[in-house]
Amino acid sequence: MKGLIRIAGICGILAPVIAISSVFLSIFFEKNFSWTGNALSDLGVSEGISSPIFNFGLMISGILFFVYGIGLFNFFEGIIPKLGTLILLMTSIALSSIGVFTENAEPFHYYASATFFLLFPISTFIFAIYFYLTRRLKLALLSFFTFVVVVIAVAWIVAMKVGIAIPETLASVSMFVLPLVLGYELATSKSIQ
Repeated sequence: MKGLIRIAGICGILAPVIAISSVFLSIFFEKNFSWTGNALSDLGVSEGISSPIFNFGLMISGILFFVYGIGLFNFFEGIIPKLGTLILLMTSIALSSIGVFTENAEPFHYYASATFFLLFPISTFIFAIYFYLTRRLKLALLSFFTFVVVVIAVAWIVAMKVGIAIPETLASVSMFVLPLVLGYELATSKSIQ
């Protein structure tokens, strides 16, 4: 079981790194990308190398997040963190689905994106409650702060509807902070309960 927990922790570190790296690499190679005129998902249907980098990056990240979630589910005891982890597992499927169902595959792409941006903050909020109840106040504050930033970013996305790359990036980077921290603690066998 300890080996699974360590592997899950490593996946929790790698998943956000790969997701963010694939997005920024795609932007680097897509010369027509505009932060104020595009959505990040536009990278998944662009010409050239940007599209496969973006799509495969999200698919791989989703798989890694799934392994991370399995490790968390086995590590945590109690209904609250297990509920947060189950929602995280659904989020990981949605993240991979964004890469599978590109913007050309509507309405599936919309469903995958909406599921990702709605479920990830819910999972984070549940972890905030759990860490508060178990007196892990730094993790509780980190989780709650992440939740607030993501809610603001998602509201920004809904209000703008177009040219949403900036709030999407803000939401994504914020959401990936907690998995990096928890992934490190799992990988180094530190107690996060």
